[in-house]
Amino acid sequence: MRHIPTVGEVLAGFERGTAAGTAAILLVVVVLAALQLAWVVVRAAVTGPFLLDPREGGEIGSAFLLLLLSVELVGCVRTFLRDRNVPISSILKIALIAVARRAFDPIALDGTAGFGLAALFFAVIGGYLVERRWAPRSGAVRVDPMDPPRLPH
Repeated sequence: MRHIPTVGEVLAGFERGTAAGTAAILLVVVVLAALQLAWVVVRAAVTGPFLLDPREGGEIGSAFLLLLLSVELVGCVRTFLRDRNVPISSILKIALIAVARRAFDPIALDGTAGFGLAALFFAVIGGYLVERRWAPRSGAVRVDPMDPPRLPH
């Protein structure tokens, strides 16, 4: 008799396929970001003096953070495929890199938008520090916040 997949099996296969496709796209982005960073650095070194103007420095910083962001996202997808979950610290690192990359955009720093970006940056840093301080370490028992508290015997 032929096995008919359940809805859960179909969804699990779809989830794995989507994550694998996303990883493949991210690998292409990593290669392109590395090439872009190399191009920006070589162009800046060849065309001008050794001191970079702020625009070139911002372009190099943005390209570097795009590469770093892409590598972190690939690691996040790999962790998901292996463990079926993603640690919150990975998500907060990705958010921190994305906010820092946005700081290199001169349009993002106009007016009060710069203050909002700074507030977002410090909020993500605060979340990351809280997670690092109070998250269980390896070997520690994970506690589900929905479980009722247990009293000592």
